[in-house]
Amino acid sequence: MRWRQGVAVAALAALLLTGCRGGRDPRPPAIRYDRDVCAECGMIISDERFAAAYVTKSGEARLFDDLGDMLVYEKKDDQEPIAYYVHDVRSRKWIPAEAAYYVRGESVKSPMGWNIAAFENEAEAREFAEKTGSRLMTWQELRAADLTMPHAHR
Repeated sequence: MRWRQGVAVAALAALLLTGCRGGRDPRPPAIRYDRDVCAECGMIISDERFAAAYVTKSGEARLFDDLGDMLVYEKKDDQEPIAYYVHDVRSRKWIPAEAAYYVRGESVKSPMGWNIAAFENEAEAREFAEKTGSRLMTWQELRAADLTMPHAHR
């Protein structure tokens, strides 16, 4: 009898937790390229390779034309981000930002000049970084970096 009560309590707890999250995990938002604008700079998002986004605790999506713009904007957003997404620069597939590997350097030409590219595959990112003399970074390193404002934002 105790076992059944335990299972029932666990099932109820799972349902309650799911209900608190709106019943679904956040997903990468759809971006209408050449129509949607970047939340930080207001420019039209047109290059899928560098587009980024996050979903807030309230379920709102914030869209960006450049990964650096997302990092700047989230520091001043009054909504707490709960999921970050970036595109793999090669496949253009959405990937969770925490799972990506980043290459930052002058050889990366991103829309707003932050010069950051995301890769799903660490070996590809490492190879690109070595070939271009750029820096390989993790999500944690990128978020902790002191990003200086690129020329396009001055």
